[in-house]
Amino acid sequence: VNGDWLIVETEPSGTILATSLYNYGMPLIRYRTHDISRLLPGSCSCGATSLLKIDAVRKRLESIVTLGNGAEMYPALFDDLLFSIPDVIDYEVKFLRHEKKDRLDFKIEIARERRNILMEIDRKIRSSPAIAENTADGNMSPPQVELVSMGALATAGRAKKMIVEIR
Repeated sequence: VNGDWLIVETEPSGTILATSLYNYGMPLIRYRTHDISRLLPGSCSCGATSLLKIDAVRKRLESIVTLGNGAEMYPALFDDLLFSIPDVIDYEVKFLRHEKKDRLDFKIEIARERRNILMEIDRKIRSSPAIAENTADGNMSPPQVELVSMGALATAGRAKKMIVEIR
């Protein structure tokens, strides 16, 4: 129990579900965030002993795509890989079926064109264990990468990143 809310989650991680315990108009309101996280042990660094700490949200239920061998892919995996490359601003991922195999198509927005950036991006994407394993097993075609200029992927309000599934 945390103030007016009861926060429920499954072990070791699960969807965040908040339930209002003290709303007198409607005594039980549940809010499912669809964010997947976990409760962290210990008390808050501010010193409050009644506050629960939630780990960083790395994925959402709607953004998970399952590959041929059962491995899960979600945008945060690509955030770590792609945003470590200088000049990468944003990206879009489409998950589709190509010649009876799964394939990931990336549109990568870059600040400026430079030598070997496409090879560097391709190498980073293929270094993902799930992609490397599925490609080696023949469950997946090699990912396709298209570079686009700055501003080409601009979205209104910068919505949460999703992998668009087209199968």
